[in-house]
Amino acid sequence: MEVLKTGGEWQACLQLLEQILARDISADVVLFSAAINACAMGSQWQGAAMILHELRQHGLVPDEVMLNAAISACEKSEQWQWALHLLASFSLLALLPTMISFAAAASACEKAAQWQFAVLLLANAWEKAVDVDVILYNAAISACAHDAMWQISLALLRDMEEMKIVPSAVTMNACITAAGGTQRALGLLDSFQRRALKSDVISYNAVIDQCGQDWARALTLCCCLVHSTLRPTVITW
Repeated sequence: MEVLKTGGEWQACLQLLEQILARDISADVVLFSAAINACAMGSQWQGAAMILHELRQHGLVPDEVMLNAAISACEKSEQWQWALHLLASFSLLALLPTMISFAAAASACEKAAQWQFAVLLLANAWEKAVDVDVILYNAAISACAHDAMWQISLALLRDMEEMKIVPSAVTMNACITAAGGTQRALGLLDSFQRRALKSDVISYNAVIDQCGQDWARALTLCCCLVHSTLRPTVITW
């Protein structure tokens, strides 16, 4: 059972489940849930999908925890389409998706650079009266950063502030990545102090990346970084 909890040996977990089912030993939702969780921790979305199928074959119905674990497995494997399919199954099973459900699905979309779906998930979460937090916004804004959709990123940032959701350094770094220009990136970097946030090397790297051919500005930022308490990385140079 410890194997099921850690997910360190997800293959052993599936084999154990198969042995239990082959011997006609009664398997309950708890056992299936532990197996799906192990697959989620091991980033094995196909294993999670197979377990969900076996669950239904035994006349059992997945609950919110199991579906969230399966979506998490998809998120770690960048299987955004399957993550959306699982999220849609909540309503089919008369279950209510949680913030965890939406955040994991949005993160799967973010990793696959599917910003449209990440933003739609954010809107859908609000429609379903889910207690939206900074994590879901970060996923949507980070997804926009992949395609340099700076207008939408900044609109989401403004939306956060209107909803009294406090942006994090991750939020601001994602906005800088999507900034689409040096001046916007510098403005966002300057706003860290106003927002009582601490910029990091990722913040500076993102601004430097926005400098484009403005090599003088890039070198100035590098110098600022060198003389600060932060340490430049290979990405910086």
